[in-house]
Amino acid sequence: MSWDGTGNNPDNWRALFQAAVLELDRQNLPARIQEAKSAIMDRAEELMQAKSSENERMVLLDALNTLRDLSSMLNRERQTDVPHLKTGT
Repeated sequence: MSWDGTGNNPDNWRALFQAAVLELDRQNLPARIQEAKSAIMDRAEELMQAKSSENERMVLLDALNTLRDLSSMLNRERQTDVPHLKTGT
C-alpha cells in the first residue's frame, strides 16, 4: 500500500489516518497529518460521486476532526516550546 495518499484501495485513508495518529516523531507528524487529510478528502470525493453511505461520510468527518485536533495540539506544543525552559536558564 502506498503511503502517499495515492492508490485505488478505498481503505487507504484508514491506514494513513492510523499512521498519523500513532506517529511519535513530532518532526514527521505534520506530513503524516497532511497525507491522511488528503486521502480522506479523496475518499470523501469518491463517496460524493457514488452517492455512498452516510455512515462512511460520518466516519470520514470524525477522522478529519481528530486530525484537526492533533494538529492543534502539535501547534500548541510548538508555541509553548520555549528554548530557555529547555535549558533551565
